This record gives sequence, structure tokens and C-alpha cells, in this order.
Amino acid sequence: MSTINDALSKLTEKDNSATSQIERIEVKPIRQFKIWPWTVGVSSLLLAVGGWAFVASQNESGNHSQATNKTVQAVEHQATEKPESAEEKTKIVANVTSEKTAEGTAKPMPASSPTIVATPDVATVYTAKEVAPIQPKKAVKPHVVSPKETAKQTKATQTASAVKPAQSQATQVPPVQAITPAVAPATKKTTITTPTDGFVIEHVELTHRQLADKAIEEAQKALDANNIKGALKEYSAALRYVPTDEVVRQKLAALYYGRGDARKAFELLQQGIQLNKSGENLRLALAKLLLKEDRAEAALVPLVYLPANPTTPYLSLRAALAQKNNQDAVALETYQMLVTQDSSNGRWWLGLAIQQERNLDMKSASKSYQNALTRVGISKSSQKFIRERLKLLSSLEGGSSAN
Repeated sequence: MSTINDALSKLTEKDNSATSQIERIEVKPIRQFKIWPWTVGVSSLLLAVGGWAFVASQNESGNHSQATNKTVQAVEHQATEKPESAEEKTKIVANVTSEKTAEGTAKPMPASSPTIVATPDVATVYTAKEVAPIQPKKAVKPHVVSPKETAKQTKATQTASAVKPAQSQATQVPPVQAITPAVAPATKKTTITTPTDGFVIEHVELTHRQLADKAIEEAQKALDANNIKGALKEYSAALRYVPTDEVVRQKLAALYYGRGDARKAFELLQQGIQLNKSGENLRLALAKLLLKEDRAEAALVPLVYLPANPTTPYLSLRAALAQKNNQDAVALETYQMLVTQDSSNGRWWLGLAIQQERNLDMKSASKSYQNALTRVGISKSSQKFIRERLKLLSSLEGGSSAN
């Protein structure tokens, strides 16, 4: 047992010594490989290669378009020189065809560019607009032109060359200047006809009268719709076109007076009187508005003027206002003119008799009273008044004869 114990004790000592000799080793972490720089680099390289390829394709297409333009210019120059025979025309087109075929063998043509085919009896002028190349964004496969497409292109170019002279004539038509309504003295029409489609353009210049009539129609519509502001606006516009139109001026003044702006109405009528001093309508309208304002003395002022051939309404209002305002001279003159114009009206004889009596012309007054009794237009009260005045005048004549 002791031997076994000794052996165990030796083993334990060996284990302790072995564990005591073990040391801690520090292991560094494994360095990982970074992928993103390579990804960025590869992407940049691909973008650069793609951009270079795109620029190269554009340069190739640009060179091809320049070559095409040079060829077309050569064809145009040769076509403008007017070759004398059909053989020379065929040679020109054949040369163009040979150049195009040579370029086609070197570089494929894009599908959008036109193809020129030599024909023995056709000489076509190709303009720069017709053969202008379109820069392709992507590579286009070469296009093989069939004989049918060639015939269609030739026919289209012939139609375009035939239509261009007509279009040039249509564009040479001189433009028509716009005329301001205030400048147009009379109605005029300017007709332009294009030779291609027969389209007709007419510019009609309206006169001041036509513009005023249009404004009057709009004003009447506004009045029907009870739009006073709109009517005032349209009548004012019409009056600007024809300031001498007395009817429009009276309607505009009546609208202002109806709105309560009597001062504006009086100003409009007075302005019209200054434009036409011999007119009667505006003078009558102004006198009537002043009478509505109970201004009888002011109402007589515009009627003091006597036109060359005054009408009966003008003279009757003038005589009545003059008699009311004790303007005996004006009243006597007016009633004498009324009797001369219309001797069958008893009212004018009555007014004349009153004025003659005020002037102490009793014989003329009694004659005028008697003429008034024998004329129409006298009421019963006026007849009674006339008989009383005749009795008074007869008594005065008898007293004077007795004296």
C-alpha cells in the first residue's frame, strides 16, 4: 500500500509541476479582407469604359452625318447647275450612289438615314432638312432598303419639291397691320387668299358708328338685365366713339339722374350743348331736368337761344318759362312766333293776349282774346278767364272813351 501511495503522490506532484509550467498565450485576431474598395473600383472602371464607348459611337455617327451632308450638298450643287441631258443627270445620281455604297461597306448606315438610288430618268434634289440625321442613342442594325421603299422615297421627294414653290408664294403675302378702332374713318375689307388651300382671311375695320352701335346694344342688354353699372359703362363707351350723338348722351344723363347724380347729368347735357350750339334736344332735356329740380329760372337759360328753325315744343316751353319768370319780352316774342307757326291753337293766342295786356296794348290784347275763343285747345276754365278779361278790357275802353 505504501508503494501505491508513493506512486500516487509522485503522479500528483508531476501533474502539479506540469500545470504550473503552462503559460497564457495571446492570440491576435485574424485580419479580414475588405471587399468594398474593389467593388467601387470595378464599378468606376465599368462606367468609364461605358462612357468611352458612348462617346465613340456618337463621334462615329457625327462623322457619318458630316459625310452625308457633304454628299447632299454636292448633289444640290450639281442639280442647280441644270445639266443639259438625261445622261448627265444619270451620271450625277450614279456618282452619289457609288459614294454611298462605299461608305456603306465601311460603316453600316443607321435605319433613320435616307437612301439614294440611281435611276435613269429621275433627278431629285435633296434638301438638308430632308436628310438631316438623327443622332442615335443606341446602336442600330443596318437597314436594307427594298425596291418598294426606294420608289416611295423618290415619289415623296418629288411631291415635296413640287409643293415648295407654292408654299414660298404663300409665305410672300404681306402681313396685314392691325387697325385701332379710333383711327378707322370708314369700313374697309382686306382679303388675303393663299394659293394652296384656298383659305380666305378678311380683316374688317369698324367705324366709330359701328363700334358705338355695338356698345349701345350691350348697354340695352345690361338694362334689360337690370345692370345699371354695365349700362353706364357701355353708354359711356358709345359716347366716346360718337360724342355728338345726342340720343346716347340723353340716355346716359337720364341714367345718372336716376341714380341721384343730378350734377353729372347736367354736366353731360351742357357738354353736348357746347358741341352743338344750334341743337334743341339737349337744351330741352336740360330745361326739363331743371324743372324737376324746381329751378324754373335756371331752366329758362338754355332756352333763351333761338335756333334758325325752332320747333313748336321748344318755343312752347320757352314761352311758358319766360311768362312764369316775368320775362315779358322773351315771352311776347315767343308767342308771336307760335301764332305764326300754328294759328289754329287757342293756347298760343291766349298767351299772346296776356303778354299784350301786360304791355298795355289793350286793342291787340282784346283781338287776341277773341281769336283764342274761336280756336281749339282752350279749356272751360280758360274760356271763362278769357270772357272776364274781355269784359274788363271793354269797360276800360268805354271809360277811356267817356273821359
